[in-house]
Amino acid sequence: MAVFSSLLTVLAWSAPFHGKVIAEGVNATSVPFRIMSLGASVTFGVGSTPGESYRKDLEDLLVTNGNTVSYVGTKKNANFTDNDVQATPGFVISQIAEPANTALNMLKSNLVLLEAGTNNCNKVGTVPDAGTNVTNLINRFFKQTPVQQ
Repeated sequence: MAVFSSLLTVLAWSAPFHGKVIAEGVNATSVPFRIMSLGASVTFGVGSTPGESYRKDLEDLLVTNGNTVSYVGTKKNANFTDNDVQATPGFVISQIAEPANTALNMLKSNLVLLEAGTNNCNKVGTVPDAGTNVTNLINRFFKQTPVQQ
């Protein structure tokens, strides 16, 4: 639970997204979350029981606090109703980018949770590029999706 509390703190602290501040008086619960969980094996739920990864616990936490949550993604995995996900087991960061760009345009998420890089550590020759690839991926998302107020 501490991990999710930290995540929510980071989200709250990051309110001036991309130089734009959310209007004063707007309660976070008034904006429905359309969350794209993006990544590879960990995000998809490989090795977790029953394949939920962090997604079900996060959804429960957000809903308990009065938020409306919908996961978006081109794949489904896990043993809960809202199990959309944008993750492919085994992918390294550079492989995540193209399918993610297509899905981002199509599914109109307003929050992307990126967990990537584990497979880069497991595959020879991809670790040195990991930081640059993550930076490039995040920058592409910011350019691709304008901040809306």
